[in-house]
Amino acid sequence: MVKIFVENLHVRNQGDLKGDWFDLPVSIDHMNRKLGLEDGDEHIITDFESPFPVGEYDDLEELNELAELLEDLPSGYKNNLAEIKDAFFSDIREAIEDYEEIIHLPEVYNDKDYGNHLVEEGLFEVPENLRSYIDGEALGRDCRYEGNIIYTDDGAFYK
Repeated sequence: MVKIFVENLHVRNQGDLKGDWFDLPVSIDHMNRKLGLEDGDEHIITDFESPFPVGEYDDLEELNELAELLEDLPSGYKNNLAEIKDAFFSDIREAIEDYEEIIHLPEVYNDKDYGNHLVEEGLFEVPENLRSYIDGEALGRDCRYEGNIIYTDDGAFYK
């Protein structure tokens, strides 16, 4: 799920591009051999495919750990990890480790769906004969303003 393109920084600075794609987790020794990195040589990450941002000088051991943790996450959560992190957590590790705090509502895509879900699940007690008078969109919008829900193409996530 996490791929990074890593280059030998010394070789790159001399104008030669020597790099390769690696699927994480990866043995750092294997990567160093493949790139021709020797003791003291540095690497640089110049591209990535990941559900979270990767920086040029991010620690490879940390990235390997995060990639391993990602394997246990549900696919909808993985697909929206950056948005979930921005909405509910302070860093990516926290978003991955505490994913069970987030509830996924795959059938909810907007305020109206969310408001109707709240009424249907009994989170707002409304007598059956009055349910048709409830403005689901307004209810969902008001709850969204509290900052506890985000909508994605995979449904809603809330904390």
